[in-house]
Parts: sequence; C-alpha cells; structure tokens
Amino acid sequence: MLLNFKYNSFFKREILSYLISNLKKFYITNFLQSAKVI
Repeated sequence: MLLNFKYNSFFKREILSYLISNLKKFYITNFLQSAKVI
C-alpha cells in the first residue's frame, strides 16, 4: 500500500511537470507568433 502511494505521487508529479513544460512551450510559441504579427 505504501509502495503504491509512493508510486502514485511520483507519477502525478511527473505528469504535472510534463503538463507544465508543455504549457510553457505553448505559451512561448503563441507569444512569439503574436509578437511577429505586430
């Protein structure tokens, strides 16, 4: 049970960091594209 909990928290953290990095990339590309338009 404890092992499962540790694995789950690690997995959630991995997913969170993955999502955050993807969001950063998305916002950066959006920002650059909008900057080019102006």
